[in-house]
Amino acid sequence: IVARFQRNPSKFDPVKKLVDSLMSEMTKRFGRVEHNEKLADATCLDPRFKKQAFVSHQAAEDTVKRVTAAAAAINPVQHEEEDTSESAASASAGAMFWEDFDERVASLRPSAASSKTSDSMMEMRAYLAEPLLPRTSDPLAWWKRCSPVYKTLSEVMKARLCIVATSVPSERIFSKTGQIISERRNRLSPSK
Repeated sequence: IVARFQRNPSKFDPVKKLVDSLMSEMTKRFGRVEHNEKLADATCLDPRFKKQAFVSHQAAEDTVKRVTAAAAAINPVQHEEEDTSESAASASAGAMFWEDFDERVASLRPSAASSKTSDSMMEMRAYLAEPLLPRTSDPLAWWKRCSPVYKTLSEVMKARLCIVATSVPSERIFSKTGQIISERRNRLSPSK
């Protein structure tokens, strides 16, 4: 909004002062909103916006790194199945023959932590490569449909896209007074 006002300045002095005042206040109040981690994460994980909603390229990159790290932290260990098959192989009679080879292969295999990080990075790259959804579409329906593809990002999304969108405390919303007012509204006669 601020950029739009700057591109189309008004020629009338009172309007110009109003626009300048509005731009100053909006910049003061919302200028660093993309540096708020929770809001930035939610924006990045919204398939309608992703990185395109960020004005600052650095804020977008920081957010992608933070979401990728969060996904890597909850990424389930995928090597458990391989470990169980290796232990079964070592119990066999020919295990002594293959033991040296198995040790060399195990030393070449990346650690679980680096594997989780790289899996999360690949998942994030694939997510960001997807086309943006139309702004009016439902991001939760998209995540429900695509959660099998983006398993770890969908887990992060569940924690980030649940930000409360009201500043009114829940005690005030569900107060006894609110129920009484609702009851009185329901009892109004049609003639009034």
